[in-house]
This record gives sequence, C-alpha cells and structure tokens, in this order.
Amino acid sequence: TSPSQTPLQPTIAPVAQPTRLPMDPPNPPPEVTLVASPDCFPSFICLQTSDWGEEDSTRWKPDLQLEFQTLNENVFLNATKRWSSIIAGDRPPVNSSFLSEQDNCTNPYPVVIDDIHICVFEEPVLGDSFLNSPLYYDNDGLAVAWQMSLGTVLMTTLLNETNSSLENFVMRLMGKAIGFGSGPAWFNEESGPVVCDAAGCTYIGAIATHVWQNEWGCQGSPPLSPDGMYWNICLFDDLMSSSNFGTKVSKLSAAALEDLGYTIHYESTEIDSNYKNCCHNRNLRNIQENKPQLSDTAKAKAVTRGRALLASGALPAGVPREVDGVTYVGDQIVTVFIEENGVIYDVVVTPRNSGNVFGLNL
Repeated sequence: TSPSQTPLQPTIAPVAQPTRLPMDPPNPPPEVTLVASPDCFPSFICLQTSDWGEEDSTRWKPDLQLEFQTLNENVFLNATKRWSSIIAGDRPPVNSSFLSEQDNCTNPYPVVIDDIHICVFEEPVLGDSFLNSPLYYDNDGLAVAWQMSLGTVLMTTLLNETNSSLENFVMRLMGKAIGFGSGPAWFNEESGPVVCDAAGCTYIGAIATHVWQNEWGCQGSPPLSPDGMYWNICLFDDLMSSSNFGTKVSKLSAAALEDLGYTIHYESTEIDSNYKNCCHNRNLRNIQENKPQLSDTAKAKAVTRGRALLASGALPAGVPREVDGVTYVGDQIVTVFIEENGVIYDVVVTPRNSGNVFGLNL
C-alpha cells in the first residue's frame, strides 16, 4: 500500500498507571567506579567500569569501556550512573562468543554482555564530529553492543562550554544506544512506539501517551521531531528533545523507554517528575524553519566519515549476519554528529542514503 499523506492518528488502548518501583530497592546496586582495562593503545588511557563483564540479574547494568587521550572520563561514568538509576530491570544476557565483529576498543567483549556493551573511543582525526553507531541488536530490537567514536575538537568544544554540557550530550548519545529514537524497537512497524509515513512520524506508545494525556493533561499524542528521532523541539527542557537544552529526563521520556520494554524506576531523582509541557503557545513551524541549515560541505564531510565507518565494519563473506537471535548492523547505519557555527547536527548515514540531517543547538 502507498504511504498515506495524512498523519496517523494514534489508537491508544487504556493503560494502567506505569509501575513504580520503591525509591530504595531491597538490593541497591554497588557503587560503580572506573578501573584500568587489561590492554591499551600506546599513549591512550583505557578504563572500564568496575563491574564490567559481571552478570547481575537484579538490575540493568551497562558495560562501559573508554579509550582516550583528552576526555574527562567522569562525564561518561556519571552518564552511565544516571541512566542506571532510571532503568531498573535486567535484560537477557548475551553470550559474546556469537559476536564475530569487534568494536573499536582494544579489549574484546566480556564473555557475557549484561545488558549492553558501550565502547567509547577517541579518534583525533574525526575533529569536529562524533560517530554514534550500533553493532548488534537482539530479538527485541534493542542494542547489545554499541560504539561511540569521538573527535577531539568537538569534545573539547563541549568541555569548554562546561563539563555538564558534555555530560548532557553524552546522556543523549547513551539514550540513543538504549533505544530512544533509534533502532528496530523504536521504529518497529508492528510493535514499536513510533510509526512514520510520508507525512511524518507519530508516537503511539501506550505508556508515554498515558503520561502525556492523563498526567500532563495534553491532547493527542506526544510530539516528535520530523524524523521521529527526538521529541519535538517544543519540549526544549527535555534531555531527549531536539533542542539540546534539557538537563533531565522527563517522565515522558522515561515512559517511552518503558514502551520499549524496559522496567523503569520512576522514583529516580534523574527523572524530572515536575516537568510538564503541552507545547501550547509555540509556533513550531517558525522554530523549525528558523533553524540554521548544515552546509553542503559539512554534510558531505559527515557522510564521508559515516560511509568510511560502515565500510570498515563490512561483514566478511560467509559470516552470518544473525546468530542466536542477535543481528549484526555495524555496516548498516551510523549517526554522525558534526558541529558547524555553534550548532551540532546529526546526520544519519546508511550505505544507500545521502545523509538525513537534523540540527541541535549547542
């Protein structure tokens, strides 16, 4: 069937109040720190979370590896802790022996990945750009392995703003790895919370829509950016909106993660439960039209860098793409964040497209 030219109207089944977990769980997670990784490139600092590789069925636990020369490692540790305080439930572990393709980090995956492995690697040659890309997705369309390649110039620019600017930006990058605005779980035509057609994207996830309508008192469905990758810019205070001005995750964003299948700790202090915004009295069309456009030169640079990463991750001949419910996508899609004139743009690059661009104010 041909795509409809009329935005889809969500059909939301009645849902109960999202499950709330107690503020102090019976078994609070241990304090996570950064420790030295076993192997490292010369002149680099290589660290990993202290519980890296451990399997823990009582909580959601990302395995974080950092390999860098100039970055502030605490920014990444803090972002990891913040997301870990929001997501409470464990996901099925993955045996990494099935994963044939390695990320950019020196050290291999842990034997068991519980619940996602994130490799953060500083690449000075990337300069004013970051590359944010999935490597493996599980059967639910959520990432098992993810990598972030960070250009030194853009990282320094964000650090010069303040450490909190970089930390909030890293929170957004990790939010993408977790599944907000990216991947098969978000855009699944049969069961995902977002549907798109020629007229745009509409949020239909029941739990976030419950928050939007019943708790915030707003009409319709939660507003998305045109490409469905973020909340609309009118939700400018939300960390996962397209404005890049937010500092906390709203209850709406937390509920969207529950729509993806995560168990959420709604009492987390990282969730701004007081924030409510129905986007009244905002000329959204003017806001979108007044955003500066990425130059053709910068876009071409972003596409070239994205394509180079995808080419380097090409699956060797004879290696299966899907094994035991885990699918390799390291040669299929990457988001290139590139800075130009005080605006960070994200350019989604695949082997076939010419780069879909969206801008974020610094």
